[in-house]
Amino acid sequence: MVLLSGLLAGCASDYHPAVDLTGVDVAKYNGDLAACAARAQEAYPGGAMVVGAVAGATVGAGMGAVLGSGWAGIASNTGLAESYGAIAGGVAGTAAGTVVGTRNQRAVIDDCLIQDGYKLTASGT
Repeated sequence: MVLLSGLLAGCASDYHPAVDLTGVDVAKYNGDLAACAARAQEAYPGGAMVVGAVAGATVGAGMGAVLGSGWAGIASNTGLAESYGAIAGGVAGTAAGTVVGTRNQRAVIDDCLIQDGYKLTASGT
């Protein structure tokens, strides 16, 4: 989860939207882009990732409890099944939350640049 948190933190600063730079001072644009990335990082510092991790771990533990109680004859150790379910759910939820957080950060950057008068031409990288 710490690794994914670091990835999310870097997403805003690594995003470069496709902007029409015709007649634009590139140095000014780079400064505006950095300011917009900082604003996006403040707006979405990784909260979606944390929510995803907690939700995933909760659902995973619940599924593990159902399977661990011997339902369908899959397992008979409820505690172990809950643990594995929580781990798997936490990882999946963290990954999903990171994707959502990254998408939100990019939207903030796009909106910020548009408000600063830039014209976006396509989806950035």
